[in-house]
Amino acid sequence: MSCVDTSGSGNRSAPLDIVAMRGLLAAAMAEPQPEPVSAAALRRNGRALLEIPAVRRAGGVCAAAIGLWLGYATPRTESPVATPHAEPASEWLDVVKPFQFYQVASPEFATAFGVYEAQHNLKGGGRRDVLSLGALDQKEPYLRVAFYRLGREEAPKPGFFVEMARRASGAGLSVDRASAPHLLPTRFGAFETADVTVSGAAGVRTCVGFLLTEEKPRFRISGFACGETGKPVDRSAIACLIDRFDLVAAGEDNGLRDFFARAEQERRPECFASKMAQNANWLAPQSSAPALRATKKEYVAPPPKGRPRT
Repeated sequence: MSCVDTSGSGNRSAPLDIVAMRGLLAAAMAEPQPEPVSAAALRRNGRALLEIPAVRRAGGVCAAAIGLWLGYATPRTESPVATPHAEPASEWLDVVKPFQFYQVASPEFATAFGVYEAQHNLKGGGRRDVLSLGALDQKEPYLRVAFYRLGREEAPKPGFFVEMARRASGAGLSVDRASAPHLLPTRFGAFETADVTVSGAAGVRTCVGFLLTEEKPRFRISGFACGETGKPVDRSAIACLIDRFDLVAAGEDNGLRDFFARAEQERRPECFASKMAQNANWLAPQSSAPALRATKKEYVAPPPKGRPRT
């Protein structure tokens, strides 16, 4: 190894005493001794390093090389930067072939392709079911909703933007921005809703995010819905879409069953006016059967029978 000698007139290459340099540099980088090192000793070590002819004559290029060598020789203790929106992956376990607990009986997604996923919380026993309906492209409506039944785990209520980012990340999307949330009444209670812009491989989509947090029982519903091309989702459509969230099975969870039973009493008729919506919901045990159709017909008495002619 050699450095350019900038002190001389000919800029000759001066060989470095690598063994001596490494010995001095290793001494400087060694662990501090129990007794304090005096300032005079530090000055002596510095002068000894400068006494090496190659170091004394070396210019800026050699100094840069020594600094680069020191940078690689020094162990790095940088910790990875944690994503503020991510949840600890070690706390959740994917459920293989989960039994479906929830459904969305909406005519907009009657023929849409659906994906159902579920996870168990290893710390407290909570369960989160995620249902995706539709396509991520711009041509079809898309819905991604998570039903989170909390167990004993500590799960502080997240901010609206953080919750939207978590729901989007599971679908390979990111939330670019979100407006200030407003309350939207539904049969389950008041949801926080806001316009959110999500982006991914399929492009950028404008959607409406929603979030409900209940304490009794400990239950959350969150997600976002995106309209098809030229038909953005409005607040009234989102309210009716949320009203069509149904509970399929609850096992022995009486608290969750009672929550949906109370919500059933607040069902709004205008959200179930279409024939498809009625057919999709009236078979549920908590729903009433539709009225049978009958055709009114006036009664006409038959003509009197006369006496037969002889």
